[in-house]
Amino acid sequence: MNPQGNDDQERRRRCSTPADKAAELHIAASPGGNTPPSQRRTLTHDKVLAAAVVVIDADGADDFTLRAVADRLGVETMALYRYFPSRRQLLEGVVDHLTEDLFAGSSTASDSERWQDFITRVAFNVRRSAMAHPPLFRLIATTAAAAPWIRPPLRNLHTIEEFLETLQRGGFDDSAALGAYHAFASFLLGNLLLDINYLHAPVNPPLIDLPGYPRLYDLQAELARDRSAEEFSSSLSSLILSVNQLGHQRTM
Repeated sequence: MNPQGNDDQERRRRCSTPADKAAELHIAASPGGNTPPSQRRTLTHDKVLAAAVVVIDADGADDFTLRAVADRLGVETMALYRYFPSRRQLLEGVVDHLTEDLFAGSSTASDSERWQDFITRVAFNVRRSAMAHPPLFRLIATTAAAAPWIRPPLRNLHTIEEFLETLQRGGFDDSAALGAYHAFASFLLGNLLLDINYLHAPVNPPLIDLPGYPRLYDLQAELARDRSAEEFSSSLSSLILSVNQLGHQRTM
């Protein structure tokens, strides 16, 4: 059930260069830094968002500023206010942009697709995006949603609609489909926030003394080993079994 194959063997190189991210997200900004003078007069809403994505992907969201985005585009900071009057509004725009581009594009289910296959496909698509863009996934996971019934990271309305419709087409009533949606969103959020923390963890860290904790000392090498890909796949299988049982209980 693991469509990722050997993706995680390259986990130390998951974060591609800003230029690669720019190409992936159709970013018009120059991969070398500032936007060329020929593009400065064609600043658009989408170009500002795209440049912000590159900045956050490279430097993180904590110290993100409009000035950094303006420098990336080769314009004055004031030029961005026409599109995003504040840092907060630009961050919200980035979340919406990424949710649409990274999660929704491959989440459409066909009428013949089983709900188990749909869940599996969406789960690994979201994981692949999260591992490629850790700072952006943290932003998506922690930014307050526009509506209280939207569960990060499945923030896109199209994705949520497809999820519920696919479950209902598979025989789930409204209550069971909602239960599955809540469980799936919690599964993704918890697992992927843990998984992206492994990206910068040392490989084969040296053993440390743990006086008074003999079991931890003996097992620390195994405890430190990155099993995130296998655990994600195993946990997803368990979730699907639980969701299947939930559907049976609701329809009995």
